[in-house]
Amino acid sequence: MFRNYICAPEEFIAAAEAFSHMDLPWMGTMSFDTAGHTMMGTNPSAMVDLISSISSKPIAFGANCGTGASDLLRTIQEFSKSAPRKNLIAKGNAGIPKYVDGHIHYNGTPD
Repeated sequence: MFRNYICAPEEFIAAAEAFSHMDLPWMGTMSFDTAGHTMMGTNPSAMVDLISSISSKPIAFGANCGTGASDLLRTIQEFSKSAPRKNLIAKGNAGIPKYVDGHIHYNGTPD
């Protein structure tokens, strides 16, 4: 099993093609920002459409990191509307990293 983290539709298509040649199950995620898009402009429904159009479909897909838990939740809710009953991935992070006094700190909390 291999997971990949990508930001452009072309990368997702390339990953699907590579996995089709290796006959391996795979999962893919993209990072969505506060505007609900990847840095390349893909929104959740466009990602679902993309996955529907490729032959080597991932066994799960979703969102990773982003700018915080609320954005991740919103993205996953959009996936649920566009792709009910699909295996979804919600891979959160601890917020936005900031360099403070020589160390990386995250603004996220368990709450």
